[in-house]
Amino acid sequence: MIRRTILTAALFIAAIPAGAIAQPADELFGPIGDDEVRFAAVGDTGTGGSDQMKVAERLEAVRNSTGFTTLLFLGDNIYPSGSPSDIEDKFLKPYSDLFLAGVTLRGVIGNHDARSRHGVLLQQMIFGMGRDTFYSFTEGDGTVAFFALDSPLLVSGKSPDSASRQVEWLKKELDGSGARWKIVLLHHPIYSSAEKHGTGSDDEHEMDGLRELLEPLFTEHGVDVVLSGHDHVYERIIPQKGVHYFVTGAGAKLRKGDLDPASPLTAAGNDRVRSFVVFAATYSELRFRAVAVNGEILDSGSIPN
Repeated sequence: MIRRTILTAALFIAAIPAGAIAQPADELFGPIGDDEVRFAAVGDTGTGGSDQMKVAERLEAVRNSTGFTTLLFLGDNIYPSGSPSDIEDKFLKPYSDLFLAGVTLRGVIGNHDARSRHGVLLQQMIFGMGRDTFYSFTEGDGTVAFFALDSPLLVSGKSPDSASRQVEWLKKELDGSGARWKIVLLHHPIYSSAEKHGTGSDDEHEMDGLRELLEPLFTEHGVDVVLSGHDHVYERIIPQKGVHYFVTGAGAKLRKGDLDPASPLTAAGNDRVRSFVVFAATYSELRFRAVAVNGEILDSGSIPN
């Protein structure tokens, strides 16, 4: 089923200076509805530095104004190697206030996280993954279903049997889901216009491989949205075969000038400021707002169901 996106704010392309849309974050969504599910997504966060802390503080401010109840981490949650020794400074301290406020923390494994076996195990515990590094969960009495993948495992080629099992799991989970919204989470994007990992990069083969492996499942089983990180930018892709793709990997690190301003894939993007995305899902629509660390809205829109 092909769904169109209704834009509610001007497109924010990489070439436009930061600050072009000065809508304050406290006007993101308005009062929360009885049937509404609100969540935020941020990627590539785990540096332990001041930039991560500033984004975390903005997340807390947006939580106060929007009431989002789930925060999704899109991988590379603990730089540089996922070491358990870094958990306190690079995860617990930045997000403790959100956790104590009742926000559910969920996430996926990034390529940096995957370098530490015990670090991966710790993230499995923190995010409630269970035995595997891929899992699913629902919010809002089944309004939104999330399917979290281990993309480092899929792109590494080191364990074909495990990768095959993950793909078969995803197919079964998607097919059995009756959720109004189906949202996939993974670290590596399958569409990106960023120079570092996207189209034309040395890593393009990873993106192409994931697209070949996963996109048929997304389209066949009605996935609505795919959220990823890895590229340290914000980019919303023009819908591909009815699926909406967001890259939101500027949660601490940032690659300025990394987006291709002439890319035919980009609906909106920003590679000038650190950011995250917040969503509000009802039975009939999914609204989104990309929020900069200074509180300005970089991009906004609505996806009807």
